[in-house]
Amino acid sequence: MTISMKIPSRELWSYFGYGLGQCFSFGLVGSFINYFYTDVLGISALAASTIFLVARAWDAIHDPLFASVMDTIQTGFGKFRHFMLLAPFLITLVTLASFYNIDAPMGMKILYAGATYILWGTLYAISDIPFWSMSSVMSSEPKERTKAVTAAVLGVNAGIACAVINPPL
Repeated sequence: MTISMKIPSRELWSYFGYGLGQCFSFGLVGSFINYFYTDVLGISALAASTIFLVARAWDAIHDPLFASVMDTIQTGFGKFRHFMLLAPFLITLVTLASFYNIDAPMGMKILYAGATYILWGTLYAISDIPFWSMSSVMSSEPKERTKAVTAAVLGVNAGIACAVINPPL
């Protein structure tokens, strides 16, 4: 006998809200970081592109590594919750730091931009991997898991839209 587990609406709204907040940060960084690096921080487009290339190479290494570690960890909070409780606060801090215009020599600006961007991407993965994995453990019922993923996708799209359509921010 399989027990059907209905996901409470407050959990679906929480899942929506997590996606909204997470992807608001993603939308800000994805839409404006290159402009900030070149036009505000004053680093070259080549330096900014190199930062993005190094960050994507690091992503290729740490994403599967983090996913396998997260899959093996089991705490009193479950597999994913403890990552999802801490990561948003850290992402917020690093997002703010990523858009800070430091007064330093150009080499230091490039190092600062690279370090904050790579740290942001790493923290984002620590938040994103459990976020999308969580729906698989929220219920044994496929229709309920579909509701969770739908809530997450709606939150993600709303978060990116809020960041992109609000340039004065």
